Amino acid sequence: MRRIETLFELCRLFPRLVVFILFGMFHNNPRTCDMATSSEQNQDRFQRRPAVEAMTGLSRSSIYSKMDPRSPQHDPEFPKPVRLGKRAVAWRESDILAWMNGRQSTAA
Repeated sequence: MRRIETLFELCRLFPRLVVFILFGMFHNNPRTCDMATSSEQNQDRFQRRPAVEAMTGLSRSSIYSKMDPRSPQHDPEFPKPVRLGKRAVAWRESDILAWMNGRQSTAA
């Protein structure tokens, strides 16, 4: 069996292994490595409309009705979206969760 003596030779012989090792070292995914700090874990995430629909169980029209002051379904407590670009908005995950936790259960 031949002995690998240099890092360059290792990279040449096993390029996928090197990429896998580097990806694991520098990728900040808490599921794959413990490099994430507590401040990274506490960061607020933006959720796009399909995710908000899934979290709340509301349809697209219901979400926008809750935000429209002229609508009979208007809910002033419902979180406002944050503009991400010209045609893109998202909601803060913490705002959605706070709104959901603040709702009283209507189930008897």
